[in-house]
Amino acid sequence: MAQDQEFYALIVAPSAKSKLRKVRISLTFIRSSLIVLAAITLVSLYGLFRFVEHSALQLQLASMSSENEQLRRENDAFRANYDRLNNRVAVVEDMSQNLARELRTDGPEGIGDEGQGGPDSRDNMPEFEKRTEELEREIRQMADLYRDEQLKLSSVPSGWPVSGHLTDNFGIRSNPFGGGGIEGHEGQDIAAAFGSPVKATADGLVVYAASRSGYGNIVVIYHGDGISTRFGHLSQIDVQSGQRVRRGDEIGKVGSTGRSTGPHCHYEVRLNNEPVDPVTYAQ
Repeated sequence: MAQDQEFYALIVAPSAKSKLRKVRISLTFIRSSLIVLAAITLVSLYGLFRFVEHSALQLQLASMSSENEQLRRENDAFRANYDRLNNRVAVVEDMSQNLARELRTDGPEGIGDEGQGGPDSRDNMPEFEKRTEELEREIRQMADLYRDEQLKLSSVPSGWPVSGHLTDNFGIRSNPFGGGGIEGHEGQDIAAAFGSPVKATADGLVVYAASRSGYGNIVVIYHGDGISTRFGHLSQIDVQSGQRVRRGDEIGKVGSTGRSTGPHCHYEVRLNNEPVDPVTYAQ
């Protein structure tokens, strides 16, 4: 208590002829001011850190979007080549059938054992078979590449998991439970009727399907390449850990479990376990 009564006296003289003024500042006031200044500095540094981190994630996400677009273009090219090769196979099949019919056709009547000659059309068969085999190998290779590209595209989240109204967005938001203040929001809230179906937004493996603090009933799906999705506040879970799902499969139903103010689905997309804005993947 004795220290709180100590003062620092500052003598202020605006000019040489001005009357001296004495200002007393308590030690408690100085300490409080320093604490407030330190707190403001720490909050500012943390805010700057989060901003830089968020900017880096946005750049990484933009790069992923560009890669996804490139995959789509390549997939279209593969599909065009695949269709072209299928057409070529149809032509080869027609040629093969015509040749087979020609080989089965008998010669003109009345010729008998008279002298005959000329090259046998069957002499061309080995070359024809070789060309056909090469074409088939090319088709199989294109089909494998096409399936690989389709698999990559099907494992990237797309669209929304439930049909409803978008409410709280990704990022900073006001405290939805009142009392003022702000908080970070790591996903997108989608308000929908209680019991509405919630669907997977990409192919993947269910790695968690149970209750978790804050999320309530939640399903977590891993899609590969560091991408995962989370679906929170479910009233019902329709999958189990270790189960493989495809885009569009129902994984649960809309609810209001956990830290929730009403029926909705909390949807997250994470890249290397860092939350990113789901809007980028939904478009």
